[in-house]
Amino acid sequence: IIGIDASSLILPNPTGVQRYASFIIKNLLEIGREHTFRLYSPTFLPEPFTMHQVIIKSPFAWTQARLPIELITRRPDIFWQPAYMLPPFCPCPSVITIHDLAWIKFPDAYKSSDIQRQKLTINRALQQRSKIIVPSASVRNDLLDNFTLDASQIKIIPEALIPLPDVTISN
Repeated sequence: IIGIDASSLILPNPTGVQRYASFIIKNLLEIGREHTFRLYSPTFLPEPFTMHQVIIKSPFAWTQARLPIELITRRPDIFWQPAYMLPPFCPCPSVITIHDLAWIKFPDAYKSSDIQRQKLTINRALQQRSKIIVPSASVRNDLLDNFTLDASQIKIIPEALIPLPDVTISN
């Protein structure tokens, strides 16, 4: 059983990371039919993801409280977080994707609270010995330069081109 944090699929105006997650999850479902997937979300997912959704209702602290309870009570074999906001406790092997470390390279562009949250979540994943997907050798090197981890934890998987939405002046 492969558990995936699919909460980013419900956002009305997806960013690049959310588009990445949607594209990868959709394709995993198509090519990985021999696997059982659980797509965790705090609310209903759009098609084509509904067949695999596990709705975990929570008015707040979804990633911090409700998701870990679900992972403990119905433990998947592995859990993938398309971003890197791993729950504080993950009872199974985990994989995270770190797309960049812009907050380290350009700290003036971020609030100090966001930088602290980023550090906390990456350190949490490192403490839990998560495997880490990065899109490039540059991000891999940034991780190794700024955090204490074993290079064998990191796997470079370049991001493919994905279809972008049509954009007009009005939207």
